[in-house]
Amino acid sequence: MAGRTKTRLCPQLSPHEAAAFNTAVIQDPVGNILAAGALARVTPYVAYGPSGAGHFFGALLRPDVGRVEAALPGFGAWTKRRPPARGSTWSGSWTAS
Repeated sequence: MAGRTKTRLCPQLSPHEAAAFNTAVIQDPVGNILAAGALARVTPYVAYGPSGAGHFFGALLRPDVGRVEAALPGFGAWTKRRPPARGSTWSGSWTAS
């Protein structure tokens, strides 16, 4: 998504560098959450935007990382409806594309 993500970082970064930074900002915390799965049961989710960007995240993330569009009506209620199961940890990485 060069030229469409992290554009405020340009001209300090090129559009391709800004897009790579955006990808790292998503992948690093998700990787940490997945690594925590060795210590506790976690259910990683990424809330994304803008609307319709699901294809980008589908290609970027492992299939076991849940995705939810942050622009969906009732998104705030969705986050409150997903309490962790007893004895497990709920975690997520919230970012925008």
